[in-house]
Amino acid sequence: MALDSYYSQAFGTFQPKHVDISAGGNTLVAAIAGQRIAVYCFMLSGDATVKYKLRSNNNEIFTFYGMEYFGVPLESGSKQVPLFITNAGEALSINASGAVNANVYIQYKVGV
Repeated sequence: MALDSYYSQAFGTFQPKHVDISAGGNTLVAAIAGQRIAVYCFMLSGDATVKYKLRSNNNEIFTFYGMEYFGVPLESGSKQVPLFITNAGEALSINASGAVNANVYIQYKVGV
């Protein structure tokens, strides 16, 4: 079952999503023709020490290292300014460098 989107009068509609992550490439949000994906909240939890690369298709957004049994919570200080954004028409994905059981929770908007 998918999580419901929610509407804020001040900031519009946000989509939440939970994605299980494994080694290699993992799509967080599929590409939408001509639209960008803006992420406002990003939380990752994993059970192994691996390197993660967050991408807009093949374009790297940023790389970070996760330690065994760690958590990465990132949230925008303002719902008007995203943490990161994809190029138009590109998927948001994450690549894990090795075997890991992890999951990501994001809040995002499409078409910004």
